[in-house]
Amino acid sequence: NECGVAPEVLFQEIIDDVVIVKEIAGTHVFWPGIYQNLFLLESGKAYAAKFGAAVSFNFPECETMKSSAATGEVSGFEIISTDNTPGPSSHTLVFSPEATAGLKAGDRLVIGNTAGDIRIELRIDTPGTALGLQLFGDDPSTAERDGFKEGEPVSVSVLRDNDEHSLYLHYARAWDKEQFHTDGMSLVKSMEMSNGATSSGLSFFPNPATEKLWFNTDGETLDVTVFSVDGNVVTEVTGCKGELDISALTPGLYYMQVRRADETKTFKLVKQ
Repeated sequence: NECGVAPEVLFQEIIDDVVIVKEIAGTHVFWPGIYQNLFLLESGKAYAAKFGAAVSFNFPECETMKSSAATGEVSGFEIISTDNTPGPSSHTLVFSPEATAGLKAGDRLVIGNTAGDIRIELRIDTPGTALGLQLFGDDPSTAERDGFKEGEPVSVSVLRDNDEHSLYLHYARAWDKEQFHTDGMSLVKSMEMSNGATSSGLSFFPNPATEKLWFNTDGETLDVTVFSVDGNVVTEVTGCKGELDISALTPGLYYMQVRRADETKTFKLVKQ
């Protein structure tokens, strides 16, 4: 119909089967129980929806639409700058209130790719509130790099007092984690600054390295992915027990993601 409709109204009979609804080439999302800045499905706009089961629903008539349910406001941050151009492919990234609680008003959250050619800066206005955004995929029809590549790792850091600090992110296991995927969904449950007292101590040596890396695993197995500077996976090991052979890598700079349990860390690695 010509009227808009609130997602809670449109899907009220099947709300338990709604996984996510988001704008196509837009920034608004309805992720029930996790995050919402999409309060009105507007006539003439395109949306993508994912359901947990086969569903059916009816659009209400304009005169019977519960317009009072279509109001809402999300605040807490502002996008200062971005070179990530909206497009049809996107990945939803949400930081829980617990994740942003350790930030300070005025901090800038920096989200990008490991190659450094995609950078989004958000100014934190209200720490302790949920923060959600859409990361967009690269448009292959243009020569310029304007989005993330499929499977590319997403890096997150914070600018505070003109210093940039790495962040250690803890993701909810039920969803995707740190790599960009079309229609992916990632929820950051908590995060720590690299110089924080609660840092987990996960580390490796040597760096630079020539043949092998050794990890401080605390007895746990690790999942390790090594990326080239342009985001391509060059080495991937599941169940690493503390030693990684990198002798086959070409000398140069790499980015390495190390995962254990709910924790993910990203390191720079120099292969000699």
